[in-house]
Amino acid sequence: MDMLKLTIFYKPIVDYTLPIHHLENWFSVDEVSKNGQKRRELASVIRHRMKERGSILPNNIKLPILDFN
Repeated sequence: MDMLKLTIFYKPIVDYTLPIHHLENWFSVDEVSKNGQKRRELASVIRHRMKERGSILPNNIKLPILDFN
């Protein structure tokens, strides 16, 4: 994570036009993989809690199918 901190301070985002190409090197492959697992777990918890509570989304709102591969 120290490398990320350095990158943020020495190469700040100056152009927010999408796609933001220079973000590609902010995170190592290991960090992205680890965070992908966390995102999968969080998405699963949200779906599970919604089911438990009988939550119903309005017809015009769809939960995205997340692919973290």
